[in-house]
Amino acid sequence: KESQNVYMFYSTGRRFCKGCLCVFHLKPRQDLLSSFFNLFFPDVNHDFMSIDIPMNEADMDSFLFSIVRQNQLNSLCHIMTDLATYPRQVPLEFLPKTLCCLTDWDELVDKLMPSSFKQTIRKCEPSFELMHLSDQNRISYLSLNDVPKKALRFRFRIPPVERLDSEMIPLLKMVFEMIDLVGKLHLPEDANSKILRQSKSKMEQRRRANREGRRRNKSNAI
Repeated sequence: KESQNVYMFYSTGRRFCKGCLCVFHLKPRQDLLSSFFNLFFPDVNHDFMSIDIPMNEADMDSFLFSIVRQNQLNSLCHIMTDLATYPRQVPLEFLPKTLCCLTDWDELVDKLMPSSFKQTIRKCEPSFELMHLSDQNRISYLSLNDVPKKALRFRFRIPPVERLDSEMIPLLKMVFEMIDLVGKLHLPEDANSKILRQSKSKMEQRRRANREGRRRNKSNAI
């Protein structure tokens, strides 16, 4: 228990990964004022579940694949710098208009999105917030110093009780099937080389842009 409305669950023992951290960010319900606020403004706050899975480096190839809400993309790019730096947006017919896909290799869509996953995302779209698979992770795990380079991250909005089983069970099933799918995925050598070259090039571009920004700031300060 992290606070009155944040709960963390940690587990280990699955192949391909180091563990799984599940965090529930719930609406404040610990006092009468919060309860009245939630009652009269039910759409302001929501219950969320986030799942972070640090992968074994030897069991995940180098790539980035992400499906996010279209209206949250800009804000997520400030939190997940790899999302802003490496991938490009890819149009997918099966995705609802509220979601978008970003990847650094288009062929990953066929390899990581079997028909069962596509159906789950379409069916559970109101509860789906984020799926982020990255070999350039910048977000800490169990502590500030624990930043796994390769990680999977999911975020779901917990639906009302009448839709809980029909939406959360398929989404959670997709999470754990994705661990095995990523662990078994082996990209062709030419694809790996291409992704690594693109990553190095974009990382260097970002560094140059940061250096140029710092020089401009110093010049303006003088």
